[in-house]
Amino acid sequence: LSSSSAASDVYKRQPLILLHELPGLSQQTFALGEYFFQQGFRVVMPLLFGMAGKANMLQTSLQICLQKELREICLGRDGVITQQIRELAQQELNRYRRQVPEAPGVAVVGMCITGSMALALLLRDGGPSPVAAPVMAQPFSSYSARALQAVREGKIQGPVLALRFEKDWFCTARKLGRLEAAFAACPAQDSGLIVHELEGHGHSTLVYSYDSKRKRRDLRSSDRRPIDAREAVTSFLLRQLKPVQGSTAG
Repeated sequence: LSSSSAASDVYKRQPLILLHELPGLSQQTFALGEYFFQQGFRVVMPLLFGMAGKANMLQTSLQICLQKELREICLGRDGVITQQIRELAQQELNRYRRQVPEAPGVAVVGMCITGSMALALLLRDGGPSPVAAPVMAQPFSSYSARALQAVREGKIQGPVLALRFEKDWFCTARKLGRLEAAFAACPAQDSGLIVHELEGHGHSTLVYSYDSKRKRRDLRSSDRRPIDAREAVTSFLLRQLKPVQGSTAG
């Protein structure tokens, strides 16, 4: 491919914003980004804290404690960083719709400290959210109170995908239950929460505790069949991002 055609090929890919976990934008996270790229996505990975390519739990935890904008993420507040990611999502959607006018939106995968942000990104005053495929992988931070209320009132349309390990001490069943209760109260028939609860211990469902050679039973499925977490997320994203034929979006 020539440089111009190669660039065109990249921009025709469905946009996916990958939000990194507490250890930072590590090499392992880059590997996850590469996985999604191989599945056909244009992957955007903003650096929220820490240093690119390095995982340092102590340093990033200290940075979060000291910076107000980062603390807002932990507290589930719709602060500066959430708004910046929302604007980034809109920019990516606008770019993609130049190639695919009927595109419904972009994908966002939040993990751990950024997991709950994927829900907050569905909020938008004055129009629909640019996010059509939100994934909340082991959400650890507080949920946005405004987003939960919007879910209950049917103002946020799903589905939303959430993942956790059965014995995760950080993203506990009780914590995820608050999210499930909000969706259960939603009057909209087409709004819903899809949960994959993977058997065993662990926290990082897609990165640090992920093993491509080991599928885990999904305790929420009727047959409790083993699944690959990354494949399950990819399948969800492709379903949600399928262009709607005849759409006038643009």
